[in-house]
Amino acid sequence: MKKVIAGIVVMAALAAGADEIKTLSDDTGRWMGSIKPEFKITKIADETAELFGLQVGPSMNRGLYLGLGAYGLVNDVDADEGKLDAFDLWYGGFVVEYSILAKEVLHGSAGFLIGGGAVNVSGTADDDSASLFVFEPGINLMVNVTKGIELGVGASYRYMNGSDIPGFEDSDLSGPAASIFVRWNEE
Repeated sequence: MKKVIAGIVVMAALAAGADEIKTLSDDTGRWMGSIKPEFKITKIADETAELFGLQVGPSMNRGLYLGLGAYGLVNDVDADEGKLDAFDLWYGGFVVEYSILAKEVLHGSAGFLIGGGAVNVSGTADDDSASLFVFEPGINLMVNVTKGIELGVGASYRYMNGSDIPGFEDSDLSGPAASIFVRWNEE
């Protein structure tokens, strides 16, 4: 019995002197919220397209961001066989983003959006529409303006699948995008 008690005392002493648990974000694990309005410039059917979107959700130590994002077309896009008016193309889904060196003034992040959307084409014989699968990975470069506000620019590539509408096939809707955004972090 003495050996068991001695073993428990030794294990308790070792546990009491153990180092802190190391984490990805090197912090205590405090969850906060964030809001990120974003403006994107891209090409759709070889025309310049403007998208506006919003991401909201929780973040852990300004390192890991989870949430929901939604984007919509805000200008008109013409193709040979049809036209997209504002908000005839929209998509949204689950967002994951990880910031690298988030406590530094200049820092970066990488993440993705995975979800779905829809396209509604007017000016065709049938006014076609389609449901879409969307996957959009991207990278960002940000500046901490204040403790709670980040200003950033980003680059992403939008993969869309599910459209076989003439003039707006998957390859016409997919493509690179450049963005500018502001993110408000709860402090």
